[in-house]
Amino acid sequence: MCDPLHRRPERNPNFLLLLLSLFCPLSAGAGLPSGWTDADIGGPGLAGSAAYTNGNWTVTGGGSDIWNTADQFNFVSTAFLSDGSIVAKVTSLQNSDPGSGWSRAGVMFRNDTTAGSANVAVMVSAENGVVLQWRDIAADTSVETTISGVAAPVWLQLVRSSDNYAGYYSYDGSNWLQIGTVQLLLNGPLLAGLAVTAHNNSALNTATFTNVSLTSQTFGVYREMWTNLNSSLGDTLVALTNSTYNTNWPNHPVASWTHVFTNFETEINLNMNYYGQRVRAFVVPPVTGPYIFWIASDDTSDLFVSTDENPANMAPIASVSSWTSSEQWTEFASQQSNPIMLQAGCRYFIEALMQQGGGGNNLSVRWQLPNGTYEQPMAAVSSAGTLMIPSTGVNSLPGIYSQTTNTTVVENQNAVFAVLATNQAAVSYRWFSQGIRLTNSSAGQAVYTLSNVSLSLNNGQTFTCVVSNSLGTVTSAPIVLTVLADTVAPTVQEVYNVGTTNVAVVFSKGVTAASATNLANYVFTNGLAVTAAALASDNVTVTLTTAPLAYYSNYWMVINGILSRAATPVMIASNTVASFVASPYVAADIGAPPIASTTVASTNGVTVAAAGGGIGGLDDQFNFQYELVSGNFDVNVCLAGLGLSDVWAEAGLMARAGLSPGAAFTASLATPNMAGSSRIVLRPMPRRFRVGLFRRTTRTPGCGSNGSEAPSPVLPATMVRPGPNWGPPRSR
Repeated sequence: MCDPLHRRPERNPNFLLLLLSLFCPLSAGAGLPSGWTDADIGGPGLAGSAAYTNGNWTVTGGGSDIWNTADQFNFVSTAFLSDGSIVAKVTSLQNSDPGSGWSRAGVMFRNDTTAGSANVAVMVSAENGVVLQWRDIAADTSVETTISGVAAPVWLQLVRSSDNYAGYYSYDGSNWLQIGTVQLLLNGPLLAGLAVTAHNNSALNTATFTNVSLTSQTFGVYREMWTNLNSSLGDTLVALTNSTYNTNWPNHPVASWTHVFTNFETEINLNMNYYGQRVRAFVVPPVTGPYIFWIASDDTSDLFVSTDENPANMAPIASVSSWTSSEQWTEFASQQSNPIMLQAGCRYFIEALMQQGGGGNNLSVRWQLPNGTYEQPMAAVSSAGTLMIPSTGVNSLPGIYSQTTNTTVVENQNAVFAVLATNQAAVSYRWFSQGIRLTNSSAGQAVYTLSNVSLSLNNGQTFTCVVSNSLGTVTSAPIVLTVLADTVAPTVQEVYNVGTTNVAVVFSKGVTAASATNLANYVFTNGLAVTAAALASDNVTVTLTTAPLAYYSNYWMVINGILSRAATPVMIASNTVASFVASPYVAADIGAPPIASTTVASTNGVTVAAAGGGIGGLDDQFNFQYELVSGNFDVNVCLAGLGLSDVWAEAGLMARAGLSPGAAFTASLATPNMAGSSRIVLRPMPRRFRVGLFRRTTRTPGCGSNGSEAPSPVLPATMVRPGPNWGPPRSR
């Protein structure tokens, strides 16, 4: 039996994957393959049959037709849960009704085995060509699209994508011609298989098939549904998730509505009331950084994301407490999550719960990538590299779909190794090097990072990952690490002042402590004295202590003698010149906003263009212009203008303990629609902190300038720290 979750060949190590399918070859031998059954539909006058041997199918069917409001034929089929396709080559077909030529054979998706079941099929007839035919409602009239002049032998293909179906035929199995398309609302789990009718209830018709394959999607979003919820509770998720009212929760959904979607969006306006659904997946982010999620639904919904692929670690991040229109993302503030840091290549469990009362219904989820791109709704496979794997919670033998291949990096850089499992339940990871289990923080994750690789220690090392669950383990192919010597000299990336007596120099790569802290290597052209130098733990940032700087003055520095941390150190270019303008504030983007900020300083203020998700909750995302202070202070600023990029765009004053997204702070700020008022935000503060201006919007003109955006309040803001007992700021 085919297990699509066994280890797969290595693929793109960066996980920029296209939608790939799982092909399950049917097992050889007499009888039907495992999971397949044969049935006569609609009580034909003569019993049909099906047999399979070494890839060859022989199906014999009687019956009057597959047409009108009820069918009579033979159907050999298997359950099919997700989107995908069925392909078969009809190698021969008898003409059991010569008068009409409508005996036929082909491939079919069908709701059930009743005679009037909704279905869609691609079939070839004895004399009348190929057809795409369907019945969209049980016991309703059938409809077809016909292309004449085609006869067996011929290849047939039927493709399902959510509620969209397409039929094709081909003479060689490679070059396909479309017959037509149709949109149908069939069940989640379908019957997929081979259909044969004699079009003559007193005869049998035999057709032979080869190259039969079912292709199901590897990536998708898994939906379960519960119907007939208690209507007396009103619009609340309690009707779905409280087993007192919904005795089928959580383990007995309605099987016919289970489905795997190609994006995080279910049907719109199903014409059903009092149902609920649970939609789950493992999402694999394409890049590392902060992601923001939104949910939209009719009626209520909750959205959860886990810190890893374990559902036990999920937490609520967004919700809808009443209803929204389809993909209406901004009706309520609760629809949007705070920024959530995710690691590229790791699997994160995501789940949405939705309850429908009466009227319209919908459910969709979108997210914003760290670069500001929206994927709405979230796609199972996107051009940006997003992947979503259905989370059914059903264990199967662990498998590796793709993994990093042999990797080459330059010394002192990081080497990143990754494996991707498409198991539909959580798995565990263990990384090894040279057969020895690794123990650092990422050694138990799908993505392992080896920091600051060494030419002497790491060149030629081999790494493997063991993926496991309760059913077994699988080991990745060995990954060989090649480390190249670093022959490129360091350069200066950035220079800026921090207050009046500190200057930060940021190099392009790690530098040696001895060269970085040698005061003789830094010379200001105006003779400004350098009295101390300290290298930060990142090995790229050097903080110089200098004689007092004059704000808004230009400074030039000549740098020599700085060495890289390579095994054979490389020296910075002789007489490297770096310049900066001394500013009262240091600019910092907190929480990695999707768009980098820009700052223009002048003698009477500062103009900041910035972005970010917000200030408050557990994490912040905004731009912060700050200076280091300690002790008591009394500061104020004139906020001359604030662009209307959002009604909750904010700007004002902040005192902050640090530059991490979750650092303690207190702030006094204004928004464009506050009409002369301001609000106070507080996260408990320590005794030492940074104080400055902040912004999370698109533009803040300096005092006295004219903004080009919508009018906004001109507010003086003051923050006071009167003594050792720190309290909320005052706005006046």
